[in-house]
Amino acid sequence: MEVLLVLLIIAIIVSGVVFVIVQQSSGIFDAEAPLPQQHQSNYDNNVIYPLKRLKGNLTVIDYRDNYDRITSRFSVGYVQGFMAYSTFDSVTELGNYKNVLDRISPFTKTVMARVFSDKERADLLEYLEGDPTTSEIWIDGYEAGCRDGEAWQQTGETSNIWMSFIRSDK
Repeated sequence: MEVLLVLLIIAIIVSGVVFVIVQQSSGIFDAEAPLPQQHQSNYDNNVIYPLKRLKGNLTVIDYRDNYDRITSRFSVGYVQGFMAYSTFDSVTELGNYKNVLDRISPFTKTVMARVFSDKERADLLEYLEGDPTTSEIWIDGYEAGCRDGEAWQQTGETSNIWMSFIRSDK
């Protein structure tokens, strides 16, 4: 009887430890995973919220006719531009793409998980491989994201650059 009681206590302790470990090791694709504390308010308020708001303007027609533009290298650059503007204190640092990507890359997948659907995110992930700074379309998206990130923080509004790109015939 005492052996069973000891085994029960050990099982409860092990279960508690496993539960704590699982709770603390949330995956990078987890849409509910908390961002690191230093970026929590910046990214939630200045990146995720405005991007979700913009994405909410997409129509069924946009998804039908322009899905490839929604899930493009431009869109990745646009999201990363928003993130960069929210992360760096100095605007002059935004032009150093390599430094910016080193700093925001650990959080890019988490931000995308909160903004895009699973299918969209899966399609966007291919553009996170390699060096995006060699792509003119990524640079255009990044610069547009930086400008809209700045506009959002100063006025609470964004331009229609991303929507125009998605809906253009190029």
